[in-house]
Amino acid sequence: MPTHTGLNTALLALAEDLPASVLSDTLGISITSAFQWTRRAARSLAPGAAQ
Repeated sequence: MPTHTGLNTALLALAEDLPASVLSDTLGISITSAFQWTRRAARSLAPGAAQ
């Protein structure tokens, strides 16, 4: 598995469980980026979401 894919998978998993503010503080990413990750995570959990 390429590193980039693994990092994205890990970030998505964290975004499913953590609020954006905690994700931002913990990982040192911008709050905007953290919100984007949490939105992606929510879409991936939605029933019938196209992947």
